[in-house]
Amino acid sequence: MASTTMGKDSQVMSKLSGRFLPTKSDLKQGALPSLRGSVIGFVAGVLPGAGTTIAAFFSYGLEKRLAPASAGMGKGAVRGLVAPESANNAAVSGSMVPLLTLGIPGSGTTAVLLAYLMMYGLNPGPGFFDANPELGWTIIGALLFSAILGVVINIGASPLLAKILAIPMPFMAPVILILALISCYSIHNSVTDVYIALAFGVLGYVMRLVGMAPALLVIGLVLGEMLERNLQQALGLTGGDFWAIITDPLAMVFLIIAVLALVSVLPWKRMTGKKSTDKKVDV
Repeated sequence: MASTTMGKDSQVMSKLSGRFLPTKSDLKQGALPSLRGSVIGFVAGVLPGAGTTIAAFFSYGLEKRLAPASAGMGKGAVRGLVAPESANNAAVSGSMVPLLTLGIPGSGTTAVLLAYLMMYGLNPGPGFFDANPELGWTIIGALLFSAILGVVINIGASPLLAKILAIPMPFMAPVILILALISCYSIHNSVTDVYIALAFGVLGYVMRLVGMAPALLVIGLVLGEMLERNLQQALGLTGGDFWAIITDPLAMVFLIIAVLALVSVLPWKRMTGKKSTDKKVDV
């Protein structure tokens, strides 16, 4: 077993020791996914609280639905790598839009940035660029420079970073688990958070066994707190009338979109398609 594992690791290392720059074929395959991921990421960044995590999951989910069966999604396909990373990067710049124009932080990072700006007597929001044009354009220029610098650093460090894939999973998994649990404990210095993390880890494993995407659970946890907070605010504005919220025209549009999205991913649709395929094979 040990010799087999070492043989596989050496094969992986041989594959990783070659080219790290994309070919023309890679650029062609990743062009549209990169564009779609950038749009999704920017929109997710503009929405307060959405953040880079939701942007990456949404972008990857879209590409997985659009990709043909032969695309190799989940096995290192170019579009599966490019789309979520494009969304992740675009969400960073998108989160600056509500911060600088409305004074609303779009993520945890921008919330810290908002606190620092207010400490120095700067109030992001309407009129921020009129009152501080030099600082506003400096922030935009810094985002552009950081994107370019990130490309240079990542290309130079990619050979070293790629070698992490050659580490056997029996050694990698415990390290990842320990770091994750330490992070959970350090937030509130509570062992209960560690137990909750372990419970959700087991739940995610069960979801994979039954064919459900754990990303849905992550998105639900991220958006759940926002849903509760905004629902309480809406009920306060309507005097506790829940139906007044649902019957609002804009709310009805979003609810219809949510229902259509839910119907499109129901398991019965995939099962029906599988049965029809089996019938064709039998004939």
